[in-house]
Amino acid sequence: MTTSIYKLRVILDAEADVFRDLELPSDFTLEQLLAAITQSFNLETGEMGSFYISDEDWNQGTEISMEDFGEPGGLLMRDVTVAVGFPEHYSRLILVYDFLAMWTFFVELVSIRKGDTGTYPQEVLRFGERPDQAPEKMFGSDTHQKNIFDDAFDEEDDFSEEDDAW
Repeated sequence: MTTSIYKLRVILDAEADVFRDLELPSDFTLEQLLAAITQSFNLETGEMGSFYISDEDWNQGTEISMEDFGEPGGLLMRDVTVAVGFPEHYSRLILVYDFLAMWTFFVELVSIRKGDTGTYPQEVLRFGERPDQAPEKMFGSDTHQKNIFDDAFDEEDDFSEEDDAW
């Protein structure tokens, strides 16, 4: 039996080039894609993560989460298949995995082909090695980036002594 096989490039947001090309059938859910990514990059399983629909400039958009947090119209990974998403609704996703470590991946559609319903997912290309720890995230403008916590504790309090009185 033949089916559509999607080839996705999964790029780790890191200084060095680290990516994997994964092939999976069209009926795979984003939940199954997440499992394939964590296995391919040798990450601990069981952490929370979310996909985000992205535009061509990798701007983070609508969240597709692992769990239902009661948000009206929220998308769940288990309900979205690769075929439903790629390429008609989006061609790129951002994955944030393990919200404490903040492993961040860029996922994009490389190709769609007809193929057999063999054993999937398949890692068809591996480039670079994952660092031991997630790369530190920098936030700010393109001209002046800084760590989100750099000034968090260096600023003066906005409270007066009167605010401390109970």
